[in-house]
Amino acid sequence: MGLKNCNSFGVVGLGMNQVLKKTNRFAFCLLFLLPIFSHSYAANFGCNPLLVRSVYSLLNQEFSNFSFEINRISPAQKGQENFKVSIKKNDSTFDRDVHIYIPKNAYKNLNSKVVFMTDGQNTGFYNKFLHSDQQVKKYHPLVVIGMESHERLRGSEYLNGTMDQPLYDVHSHVFKEILPKLVDIILGVSLPASRRVLFGFSNGASFVYQASIESPEIFPNVIVVSLPKSSKPYSMPKKEGGNGNRKMFFANGDLGEERFFLKNTKNVYRRLLRYNSSYSTHEVYTGLNHEAKLATLSLLDGIHWVFQNR
Repeated sequence: MGLKNCNSFGVVGLGMNQVLKKTNRFAFCLLFLLPIFSHSYAANFGCNPLLVRSVYSLLNQEFSNFSFEINRISPAQKGQENFKVSIKKNDSTFDRDVHIYIPKNAYKNLNSKVVFMTDGQNTGFYNKFLHSDQQVKKYHPLVVIGMESHERLRGSEYLNGTMDQPLYDVHSHVFKEILPKLVDIILGVSLPASRRVLFGFSNGASFVYQASIESPEIFPNVIVVSLPKSSKPYSMPKKEGGNGNRKMFFANGDLGEERFFLKNTKNVYRRLLRYNSSYSTHEVYTGLNHEAKLATLSLLDGIHWVFQNR
């Protein structure tokens, strides 16, 4: 289980009785009775028995068809902790790494906010800007979490209605059901959904738009950058509950190939306005091509727009 290593531990889908049978019962019980004085914050993977027990509970009670392995990584920014979480479906149909950057003052802090992002292999890149940008600093502590996309099947897991619908469905389930609960367990506090924002670029924008429309109770805030054309019309939200607390930030460039995305983004944005939906909406056209600078600027402006009055 990796409990001897304070930098990591693995969860492999065993019930607690099985775990106790496979370990020294006395030593294992002592582990759970150890006082936790080494840190003032909640998470200390592999050394914090309460957190180990919480993750076991998460797996065994709600997500028994998944397994988790969590590793501490050297922090990228001062005052942060960095973890990599491997999530695997027990039938081997899903295997992804999740990257989490947590400010040390975010633990047990109800003022914490969380950015969930697609294409999690870029999480460290975006985290640098979210950590240092002066406009965004007023909304700290800001937790950043991203799940990596599949190298070859990115389109299938991000675009609803493709040939591989089962992959899209399990990817959506992990994003909407497992990741928010995992963050709450790590932080040691249950954050309201209004503290979450979902960010996606290009195909990732299609996924986050649809995820917010389908599950606004989980992700009421979303940043949509360069929305691609869909094989079927993008869904509109339900009309009830128009309290204006849901926010959808649209951004797009207008140079080069961005012009093709711009048409799709504008169409969906205008449909939302005509639809009189329960989302507050906003659009920004930055004059950039389909590039990282566009995604980064849109993310920073979107965070400010979402949280400025909350």
